[in-house]
Amino acid sequence: MLDLSSGLGVGGKEPALDDDADVDISRLSAVDREAIMARVTPDDSAPPDAFALAQNEIRREMIDRGIQPKGFYNDDAARLQEEFNREHASEKESRMQQKIQFAAKSYLRETVHRRRQEREKEVREEVEEIAKNPQLEVWLGLAKADETPKHADLRVSSVGARALCKTLAFTHSLRSLNLSRNGLDDATGKWLALLLKRNTSLRRLELESNCLGPLAAKDLAEALSTNESLEYLNLESNPLTDEEKDFSGVAALGNMLTKNKTLRTLNLWRTRLGGEGGKQLALGLARNTTLVCLDVGNNRIGTADAVSLDLQLKKTRVFFEQQQLQQLKFREAQWKAADKERERQDKLAKRQEDEEWMEKRKLEREQDRAMLEEERQRLLKMEEDRLRQIAARKAAEFAAKAEMEKKKKKKAQGFLTHPPPREESPHYGLDSEDEAEQIRFAQPAETLREVNSTLLLDHVATVFVDAGEVRRKLGVRGIKSLEFGSLSLDLSVQLFHILIVALYKLAQLDSSCSCAFDFCVSKLD
Repeated sequence: MLDLSSGLGVGGKEPALDDDADVDISRLSAVDREAIMARVTPDDSAPPDAFALAQNEIRREMIDRGIQPKGFYNDDAARLQEEFNREHASEKESRMQQKIQFAAKSYLRETVHRRRQEREKEVREEVEEIAKNPQLEVWLGLAKADETPKHADLRVSSVGARALCKTLAFTHSLRSLNLSRNGLDDATGKWLALLLKRNTSLRRLELESNCLGPLAAKDLAEALSTNESLEYLNLESNPLTDEEKDFSGVAALGNMLTKNKTLRTLNLWRTRLGGEGGKQLALGLARNTTLVCLDVGNNRIGTADAVSLDLQLKKTRVFFEQQQLQQLKFREAQWKAADKERERQDKLAKRQEDEEWMEKRKLEREQDRAMLEEERQRLLKMEEDRLRQIAARKAAEFAAKAEMEKKKKKKAQGFLTHPPPREESPHYGLDSEDEAEQIRFAQPAETLREVNSTLLLDHVATVFVDAGEVRRKLGVRGIKSLEFGSLSLDLSVQLFHILIVALYKLAQLDSSCSCAFDFCVSKLD
């Protein structure tokens, strides 16, 4: 079955014809169906006459059809005649369907071929028109890109208007179109209707002072019956009734008013409506609740129809004003609700923003604390490493010092166990041999604090006699008064060793004298 849902009208696609597929003519337009049926010749054939057959022939025909003969001629002939009639009707219907399919396919082929030729001709005409009208070329480019201004006032021919309507049918940027005083005819009307059927953004259409007749009026009425966007239509000074000869277009406009719910203004001033046109409009307007302005001036409309139109328009205006008031209140309520909702959303957004800010600050504080803790741990580790190094260094120093003290004590003990031999030295006029060693002090007045060197030697010489006597004679105070840091001794080896032994014995008796002993031991080298 061929799909002809797109039809063969304006802008429809050509159906793909297949000789093996049937045509569903119920989906064609009424005009196309009438044209097809006009090509089908009637079938005047009659069924066979069973009563013209002999008894044996009737019997054979009935048996062939699975019918049991009764043996009575009239009864069997009547029964066979019923079967002949049924078979003939079925065959006749089949032959008629074949004729219709043949006529439909033939008609569609011719129509498609004709439409193809018409379109090719239209394309050539439109190309030539566009070449002659740069303004039209610019507008077509804007319409294809859907970037037209909201309002358009164009001067074009019927061919240019056709090309424009084909393109504007799919744009959404245009709101108002003025094609007044362009000499547009009924052929352009079907393209204007195509524009109104497909465009959903156009609000205002100006067609004043053209040559639109009854056919254009019917096409526009058909389109406006389903259009839900146009609010203003101006058909002023158009011969809609062909000088009051054809009121089919006005009747279609009146019928359109019973279906359209968006049109607010319709200008039919000086359109040759006449009395009949006024009646058709009055009938349609009586069932309309949205049209608030209808201009039918200079049309020779009957007084009764004019009064009826005026009363209906007043009712419509009152109803429209009430609707507008209700819509205004509804919009105000919506605005208030929207304001409240916006305030609520703003509060929620502010609260969310504050929470996000607090959370962000919390994360930042946690990061700062983590960084501070990391820095503290790093410094603590550095301090531990430093203390560990100091402890290691002190331990090494202590170990070295202990080792040095051990060596010093060992050296001192070795000296005490094996003292060096005494040297024979000449007397220098001193009282004893032990005082013969000359003692020279680099700074005797500052370092010895008036201690007599001879007396010191006497006391040191008696160290082998009794260490306690040495401590008693010298006294702790006398020994401590010696400032070893600045003392410079120039003694013989034997006398120097005697001094060390004395100080060692004295240090064993009193630890406060150990510093003097340590100092002297350090001078052994």
